[in-house]
Amino acid sequence: MINTKITSVFFFVLVSLSNVLYANQSDMESDYKLYKIAKKLKYQKPDSAILIIDQIIRNNNLKDSALYDVIESAGDAYWHKSDYTQSIQYYKKAHELAFKINNKPRIAKGYSNLGYLYKEIAQYDKAIEYLKKAMEIALENNFSNHYLITSTYLANVYGEIKQYELANRILKDALNKVLAIQDSSSVAVILNNLGSNYLKSNQLDTAEYYYKKALEIDRRNNNTKEVAINQISLAEIYYRKGNYKESLRAAFESEQIFQNYKVSAELSSNLLIIAKAYLELGNREKTLNYMNEAVLLTEKVNALGVTTATYGDMSLIYSKLGIMDSAFKYLELYSELNDSIFRLEGTTKIAQMAAQIDLSKKEKEIELLSAEKKMQLMELKNQRNKQYFLYGGILFLLIFAGVMYNRFKITQQQKRIIEVQKVETEKQKQIVEEKNKEISDSIIYAKRIQEAILPSRYSLTEHLKNGFVLYKPKDIVSGDFYWLEKYKESIYFAAADCTGHGVPGAMVSVVCANALSKALLEENQTETGKLLDRTRELVVERFTRNDENVKDGMDISLCRITKNRLQWSGANNPLWIIRKDSNSVEEIKANKQPVGKTDNFNPFDTHELELNSGDSIYIFTDGFADQFGGNNGKKFMYKQFKELLLSNSHLEMNEQKEKLNQSFIEWQGKQEQVDDICVIGVRV
Repeated sequence: MINTKITSVFFFVLVSLSNVLYANQSDMESDYKLYKIAKKLKYQKPDSAILIIDQIIRNNNLKDSALYDVIESAGDAYWHKSDYTQSIQYYKKAHELAFKINNKPRIAKGYSNLGYLYKEIAQYDKAIEYLKKAMEIALENNFSNHYLITSTYLANVYGEIKQYELANRILKDALNKVLAIQDSSSVAVILNNLGSNYLKSNQLDTAEYYYKKALEIDRRNNNTKEVAINQISLAEIYYRKGNYKESLRAAFESEQIFQNYKVSAELSSNLLIIAKAYLELGNREKTLNYMNEAVLLTEKVNALGVTTATYGDMSLIYSKLGIMDSAFKYLELYSELNDSIFRLEGTTKIAQMAAQIDLSKKEKEIELLSAEKKMQLMELKNQRNKQYFLYGGILFLLIFAGVMYNRFKITQQQKRIIEVQKVETEKQKQIVEEKNKEISDSIIYAKRIQEAILPSRYSLTEHLKNGFVLYKPKDIVSGDFYWLEKYKESIYFAAADCTGHGVPGAMVSVVCANALSKALLEENQTETGKLLDRTRELVVERFTRNDENVKDGMDISLCRITKNRLQWSGANNPLWIIRKDSNSVEEIKANKQPVGKTDNFNPFDTHELELNSGDSIYIFTDGFADQFGGNNGKKFMYKQFKELLLSNSHLEMNEQKEKLNQSFIEWQGKQEQVDDICVIGVRV
């Protein structure tokens, strides 16, 4: 309210000053000078610029080209404050004027601006339509610079609909052209768009490279808003890489710049990144504060894509906070908006195809009528001289025409059938593509939910300071999982292999991980053997609620460390210990039964061991040893796995992880990964 009053006062002062300064000038000159003031204000104080422009429009003194400049500036101001719907309305009015004065550059620019804004509100079909019109006009009139800018906008749209290869090809072609003319601002824009596409496809290192190049240019050119936008993207990259403090540094720099803009889609995204980073660092209060601030801002921004992404992130944050009602609420909102964005409308295109077929048919009929007229003229001209011959010729022509007409009808019928089949095939293809995309999106979201139940990198680093986790799912989601909880003075951690892999394995892993945490944290089953016994009961109870005979469960190696005391229990998977300065691997065997439904169940054994400083312990699933590869395409085997761990046991734990990963990649070669992999190493 205060900001609105300040803006109104500022506007009143400006108009009053203009009345004094331009009192002796014509109304047209006075309004055009007011426009110049608004033009200077449209980026720093867009609300003030809009008030001035609306007054100029009401004065109705400017016409044609001058009025176009004024209305377009209003569109610019609304765009800058992320009010895309209002921006579109003003740009459309300016576009109508561009057609009226037949100004080709402005017509092309209008299509380009409208196309970009339709992309911002997720109307991708309209965005592509307008941008292609802009490029056609630019190409016809040799507007090379405008063609280049619009092509980058089009690439941005293709990036939004996940056509990354096509988008990057357009952008790299444009980049070569702007590098040749040394246009640094355009180079920065294209580098930013390339970074955006690689970020969306989760190629984080490549995305970081392009964003840093763009940031370097924007800093040099003092483009503060572009600097802030680049920093938001880098903050998201650092967050995904697990570098949460660096993510906050970049996000706070961006936030400081965006404080000058009261409402901004970019600021909303930035606040969510800060919330997610604080969540991973364990600061619940700041997570909720920044998230709520982001939601309030998102509701003021008319940008469907931003709102959709916000709801998706909020669902994930609430899930990690354990507030499941809110998590499901925002997941439902995210799904509804996401479906509306990618709903395709093919009716118009089919109607156009049908119209083209009808037109083609009419042209053929006209050709036939013309041919018949010519034949009649020939008959009349030669009737007297070649009567008998003509009768025979006419008879032959009639038979031939009948045959040809029949063939023509058959061909047309076949063509219609082919067209109908083609349309139906395209529909089916579109349905399959949509279903595949829905399945793919669901699996990717399932991965994010599964990651939410896994210990964060921050938690691992805090509790297993001298350790590593090598985690390599076979598919997007995994049947293997690692688990960690701190309870009183003890640290519990485990490597588990659930029945199956991919989506089924992941579903089982969620049940098993939750059962472990419940048995420990809620039921106080602290001894590892009894903890597995109770976990087994919870898993069996979960999977036998109906009459189905489900035998899903997990193999697991479970450790509890209290100071230098190790307590361990295992289901099918053993524990390996390499003592300091030892040349052998000490193996503790597991119970030969899973954590799940089994015919002859026995309580799990609990093993107590004393650890000395420098001793290393290893727990794992069977994926590493079962991998096929090498020169003969054989399994890696446990014997070779032991030798590999023993040969590297003198190294630091993070170096051991790199050696294990490198050895696995070299052994696998071109073979497919056969199973999920999880290896945990800890040095006392």
